[in-house]
Amino acid sequence: MNVIINPSPLETPVKALLPRFLLPVFIVMLFFPLMTDEAYYITWAQKADWPKFGFFDHPPFVSWQAFATRFWHHLIAARFFVFMTAILTLYINYKTALRIIADKNKALLASLVSFCTLAGIVNAVVLTPDSGLALFWSLAIHESLVAIQIDRRRWITAGIATGMGLLSKYTMVLIGPVFLIALIVEAREQLRSKWPYLGGLAALMVFLPNILWNVNHDYLTFKFQFGHGFSSKQKLSISSTLPSAKPTLEDSQAFLAYKDLQNTMNDVPGFEETKSKPRVERSKLEIAWQRIGDYLGGVIGLWGAFLIFFMIRYFKVRNSESLNESRPRGYYLLVAASIFPILFFAILSPFSKVEANWPAMHMSTAAILLTLILNPSTRVVARIASIHFAIVFALLGSLYFVNYLPDLKNNRLVVESKGYDDLVNLLSSTISSEIIAVDNYQLKSAFAIRKPSIQTVQWPGITRPSEYTRGDFDEQLLERKILDQSGFQLLTYVDLPPTIDNYEVTDLKGIRACPDGQIAFYSIDYPILPCSRGIRDWWLVRYQKMKPNEGL
Repeated sequence: MNVIINPSPLETPVKALLPRFLLPVFIVMLFFPLMTDEAYYITWAQKADWPKFGFFDHPPFVSWQAFATRFWHHLIAARFFVFMTAILTLYINYKTALRIIADKNKALLASLVSFCTLAGIVNAVVLTPDSGLALFWSLAIHESLVAIQIDRRRWITAGIATGMGLLSKYTMVLIGPVFLIALIVEAREQLRSKWPYLGGLAALMVFLPNILWNVNHDYLTFKFQFGHGFSSKQKLSISSTLPSAKPTLEDSQAFLAYKDLQNTMNDVPGFEETKSKPRVERSKLEIAWQRIGDYLGGVIGLWGAFLIFFMIRYFKVRNSESLNESRPRGYYLLVAASIFPILFFAILSPFSKVEANWPAMHMSTAAILLTLILNPSTRVVARIASIHFAIVFALLGSLYFVNYLPDLKNNRLVVESKGYDDLVNLLSSTISSEIIAVDNYQLKSAFAIRKPSIQTVQWPGITRPSEYTRGDFDEQLLERKILDQSGFQLLTYVDLPPTIDNYEVTDLKGIRACPDGQIAFYSIDYPILPCSRGIRDWWLVRYQKMKPNEGL
């Protein structure tokens, strides 16, 4: 008689737990609302001259992931290949871990650790350039590891993966120093062979189309990303034909219109939250410390509860032999890939605002090293992953019960996902067929995705430039149309209407979107808010062309 013994949770094969890890991510992908930047990237994929090798903000791969939206106008079409990219990244990380850990169960567990961090879950759901970066960073690490361990020729495939990573996001360039450190520490003899250099040439050839695109567009993306990353001002070739908006003068009609509305609405409960808060002056040292703190907090947030567990686990096993045993060849490649991105952005953080996701590519190799050294059990990893999924589902659920959330206007998930459907529906029913001006790329993308029949242009000089203001042919056609009109309406989140040469402000209305889906105008003639606590407030400003002698 055969006796079947059920394995304990510690002995459970990790592959048996895969549905528990993958199914929740797929569900989140289906129900997570459209984010503003996702809408922006989808419009790239839907351009008439797509595919392209460059855009104002990023290289092209994120638009390639969303190519299915050209045939099926649904958010799932944009996210499906993001999810598949994450699955492929998971598999590549497993193959990398297997070369270091040499145990299939632990190797799969290591790859699932990074997949089930808070950052990993979001990266498998939301359409961003980070998805492609994670895939090709992991592939480049795997191929370079094989090159260091057994086959130098794999530097060529590592170079191809690097080139594809650069077509995803320019922070892929940080893998160059990682390769160099690994070669110096573990495979110095390979520096005297041709293969690492052929790999570099392969990366250059794959990345070349984007370089040529930038050459033909005055290095636009390079300049923008350099300025964005290092907080430096770059002169960008913005070819918009519209007159750039200017700050509002206190004696201008725009300022007087705003003050009139403000005076009328001042006693209305809830209007106070529409006013811009005065900026608190801080010293450069205070700003630097704040940025460092934000950066470190962001890195901690990427890992979620895993970071707490691994810290506790380290103090439990720090005197064990597993921390001092010899490491396989290629180990220091993973060390460099885990540490260098964090250190690079840590050095940069006092001088520039570093986003939490910028060093996220370190997580795949760090998860492998932490699993190798600290040997976590399957049961503990599964429990922590469950905590992360519970957090994500709680956040997802909160977006369907927004009215119960505190501090709505500083909740990034709410601000970037809610209110746009209501806004588009309101304006589509109240605005004529004229072209509307908007002040940022998020609003233009919102209309382009939700209501393409409403034509919009991003007016330059109000917020940062974007793909819409760089002089694209289709955008210039819309710009000429709006200039031919006797006037136009500007939709803006800036409460003080900007001054625009040769135009005067003739009307100003507020728009408030509420947590329960209500949305309505308010004005001097109708000083009533639809709710006292809103998600977003916008301003709809009517600009009229001045008569020839009116501006004198």
